[in-house]
Amino acid sequence: MSLAIELGGAVLLAATVSVAACGMAMHARVLDAPLGLARKGDRAPVATSGGVGVGFGVFAGVGVLSAAGSLWALELDPAAPGWIAAALGVAACALVIGLLDDIAVFGPRLKGAVFAALSFAAPIMIGPVESLPLAFGVSLPLGYALGVIGSALWMFTIMNTVNFIDGANGLAMGSAAIGLAAFSIAAFVAGAPASASLALCAAAALLGFLVWNFPAGRLFAGDSGALFIGALVGTLGLMAVEEGGLSPFIPPILFFPMLADVLLTLSWRVRHRAKLLQGHRDHFYHIAIRAGMQPWRVTLVYWALMTKCGLIGIALTLTPQPSLLAAAAAVAAAPFWVQSLVMTAAAIASTATLAAFIVLAGVWLKASKRIRAYAKARGLDVE
Repeated sequence: MSLAIELGGAVLLAATVSVAACGMAMHARVLDAPLGLARKGDRAPVATSGGVGVGFGVFAGVGVLSAAGSLWALELDPAAPGWIAAALGVAACALVIGLLDDIAVFGPRLKGAVFAALSFAAPIMIGPVESLPLAFGVSLPLGYALGVIGSALWMFTIMNTVNFIDGANGLAMGSAAIGLAAFSIAAFVAGAPASASLALCAAAALLGFLVWNFPAGRLFAGDSGALFIGALVGTLGLMAVEEGGLSPFIPPILFFPMLADVLLTLSWRVRHRAKLLQGHRDHFYHIAIRAGMQPWRVTLVYWALMTKCGLIGIALTLTPQPSLLAAAAAVAAAPFWVQSLVMTAAAIASTATLAAFIVLAGVWLKASKRIRAYAKARGLDVE
């Protein structure tokens, strides 16, 4: 059996198990809590344990790949089983916490403490990002301690981001599926097959969930699904950096629309002295829906934005990242004009990922101002 057939079978199994498990979860009578209804604007309680079905799908797919004697397992880095166990362990803990919160709402401070513990556990077990590639082939060394703190901040942010953005049918889980699919391609290109395969199984499991969720909303992912997927995205980002040397800027670029919505909304609430831990409807997708846009159209807009950022992330991963030193050595005996062209190309390539990250941030900052100005002109209360 070839590697491609093994991976394809695992992905198909992840989607199939997720569809079946999510279908059964609809009858589990775990209904969306009143706080969730207020945030999402739904009129009636809906089954909200879809995250459990997604989890079953992911573990089924990875279980097949990890079976004794599989070609996939034999081709991995010797450290990969440990990374996989850590990633799935952190994600499973997040799923359990989310499920308990779906059943009986926890206080925000307790959840925040648990998220922080999981956020620090992930880089300690998998390995932190210890340097950031900057401009002209220069990297900023962070060291282990600062790397753990920075990596934990990434984990904490992405877990909460997926949870906060989960307020319209298909928006968070569909966006995450697109981001994970793009991540799988970028990770394969970077030489991180374990990270890529896990991401592909997770994307397939999310597609199985969307059968029940979009557009009709017969089943929600709940905190169990949002936190599970958020934790998985975070740990896979750390894994790919450790396993294949993927640029640590690539995962945030792939999930930039979701991150930008949440971070800009939170900064807006800080500026207006609103309570950060209180449920609200100030996100961009909330504003669009309140302005009269159909929720399914809003979801499709986010999917389109995620697809664009996914293509950007993949293109950046495919772009060679030569150092200036290597470029200079390669053309040492060439004419001056050739040296200038090569050095310029190397400088552009070495700064492309960071430049894309900065440009995306600027675009979203400008867009956020226009969105709120448009909403205010329509008579919406966004102040």
